[in-house]
Amino acid sequence: MTNLFQEFATQTSQEWNEQIVKDLKGKALEDILSKNYEQIPIKAFYAKEDINEQFSHEVSQILYHKSTQSKTASLEVVIDHITYTLQYEKNLEGADFEAFLDRIIDIDKFFINIDVFHNAGATAVQELAYSLAIASTYLDKLSDKGVDLERQASKISFTMAVGSNYFMEIAKLRVLPWLFQKMVSQYLGKNTPVYSTLRAKTATINKSQKDSYNNLIRTTLEAMSATIAKADEVLVLPFDEPFGVYDEFSERMATNISRILEHESKLNFVVDISSGAYFVEYLTEQLAQRAWSLFQEIEQAGGFLVYHEKGMLKEAITNVAKEKIKDFQAKKIVQIGVNKYPNSKEEIQVIPKNESFFTGKSIKTFRLEEFLEA
Repeated sequence: MTNLFQEFATQTSQEWNEQIVKDLKGKALEDILSKNYEQIPIKAFYAKEDINEQFSHEVSQILYHKSTQSKTASLEVVIDHITYTLQYEKNLEGADFEAFLDRIIDIDKFFINIDVFHNAGATAVQELAYSLAIASTYLDKLSDKGVDLERQASKISFTMAVGSNYFMEIAKLRVLPWLFQKMVSQYLGKNTPVYSTLRAKTATINKSQKDSYNNLIRTTLEAMSATIAKADEVLVLPFDEPFGVYDEFSERMATNISRILEHESKLNFVVDISSGAYFVEYLTEQLAQRAWSLFQEIEQAGGFLVYHEKGMLKEAITNVAKEKIKDFQAKKIVQIGVNKYPNSKEEIQVIPKNESFFTGKSIKTFRLEEFLEA
């Protein structure tokens, strides 16, 4: 077979970098590269040498095996005790926790609602680490009851919010099954092929009541991230759902987004469509390393319950949330129709929040729009 590209000379990474510096005409490359709250270094371009092929293969294999499992749409029959209680000034442990543990022993599946953390301002690294830490907590508590832990681990599923950082969100959702399997295998002391169900849910932190039709664009991109990352379920919220005013029209629009991506864009016809995209592969490994490191820190601190009781959970999330709010107010985070190109004729008033919102121990969700300065 004739090599169609043999007429093109192979370019090294050094040559690409030299050309980029030349094209910038003296401007520092570091000044134009995007930053992220995960503190992952970003380069101008990525090549094969930037990825760990063994790790990438493992991630793709897990996504493949997950895809071969028969799936039915799942309904939450219980409310995840830990993430639910975190949103209130209540003790996580006690009779309610014991009742929850007794209940999940006899059900087929339950979801840990990690979307709470995303909508409270957490980073992708934090979301992943907290997923593992909470799952580990449930396994610890269930082990005291003398049940089959491998079977119990197979019940654990996750609901994760998917936000607007397109490639980061793809990487976040792709790597969670790999991290979960690693955690369960180490917990049980053997290689255990446990494949959790992952439900992706469009975020609310970045949705706006002002010029709300822009939310359709945001939710479409989020649904694309989730579909490309092979989430088992993708829940697209109506564009006006965060304000409690959704109707038949907005519900139909939300449903159509999923149908178009599935049946017309055909994004789910490939097991791991982002495999081989060097930037996504790089982000996936970076998130895996950083999330696992944070998970270990939480375990060394005494586990998730102690981590929360000491105030470390709230402090970590709040620090990021305040940074995001500051960037939003400075227009480093742009929301069209809200902090950029607002519709001056629109009469919608949003009740503002301030620093006092973050007092107390509970994890509170919010929308960036609510911190828009007048």
